[in-house]
Amino acid sequence: LFSIGLNMLNDDGSLKLDNDGKAIPTYDNDDIKEFAKIFTGFGIGARKDGEEPEFWNSIYIADVTKPMLMHEDYHEEGPKYLLNGYTIPGGQTGVKDVEDALDHLFNHPNVGPFICLRLIQHFIKSNPTPGYIENVVKVFNNDGNDVRGNMQAVLKAILMHPEARDCEWISNAAQGKLKEPILRVTGFTRQFAGTSSYDKYWNYSYNLINDLDQHPLHSPTVFNFFNPFYSPNGPLGDADLMGPEFEIHDSRTSINFANHVYYWVEWEYLLVCRADDVPEGSNNVVPTDLSNLMTYAHDADVLLDHLDIYLCNGQMSDRTRGIIKETINKYDLTLSGAYSRIQLATYLILISPDFTILN
Repeated sequence: LFSIGLNMLNDDGSLKLDNDGKAIPTYDNDDIKEFAKIFTGFGIGARKDGEEPEFWNSIYIADVTKPMLMHEDYHEEGPKYLLNGYTIPGGQTGVKDVEDALDHLFNHPNVGPFICLRLIQHFIKSNPTPGYIENVVKVFNNDGNDVRGNMQAVLKAILMHPEARDCEWISNAAQGKLKEPILRVTGFTRQFAGTSSYDKYWNYSYNLINDLDQHPLHSPTVFNFFNPFYSPNGPLGDADLMGPEFEIHDSRTSINFANHVYYWVEWEYLLVCRADDVPEGSNNVVPTDLSNLMTYAHDADVLLDHLDIYLCNGQMSDRTRGIIKETINKYDLTLSGAYSRIQLATYLILISPDFTILN
């Protein structure tokens, strides 16, 4: 149900309104009850001890790397009355019910605008124009070959649209988005992760979910980590602009992010998993590796050019560059001084708007 959104949308992402000017809901509580019948009968797909799984088995004994199983004896057999008068007949298998329900949702007219707006917000900008949304929705509805939902074509339409590529949009007040915490973490990790002694790049989620309010598969509700229509107080709210990721960006999480960056850069403590999850004698920490930057440390501009490309997409502001350059030039070009330059420059970039905002 949440894949179609709470309210009906036009193809340009705007709300459809009834004759009284009120939003038209896509579903109600009765619809939720009917859809819940579809998914009855699912249980764990495998057990850690190798025994046959039963419907009533607890998640705590489950092998969660295996898909869930449909236990037909526990599936609701009767008909299910779904959206827009669509009925799934009784007596089908549970898997068939699920397949029919997913097809029904996939072909709902609200899926295109709902999904396309979310994808644009995640990949490009928080406030796409109605024209941008509508252009992408048209591709979702028909990729040119009468295929609906061709995600390769949809992503191409998103990434190749003028609002995503033309430089003239950079200075637009509605352009850009705050990078959500996990993207800041993975963006840095992909560039500067060291070598794992056990050939696994896992990261224990406890600190991230507690400090940054985000980690994969830890969404607090079915509505994700933040509201796609969230508008923060201040200039964005005053301009009626959305900033979804700002809902989990506050004084606590922003300071905690800076603390995490400090550990990455100063202590070279990047990815960590539980000691019990690595082979005996292996290190459960994957360190940060900034050593390849030593080549550039002799010249502050060269170093900042390199970091600008990898961390700021080549869009570091003159103001940020000037502040960091003046600061790191205070270090002598000894071996330790050069590395201190690298560490401080990296730290200051990672906590700057130039890194945290995608423009």
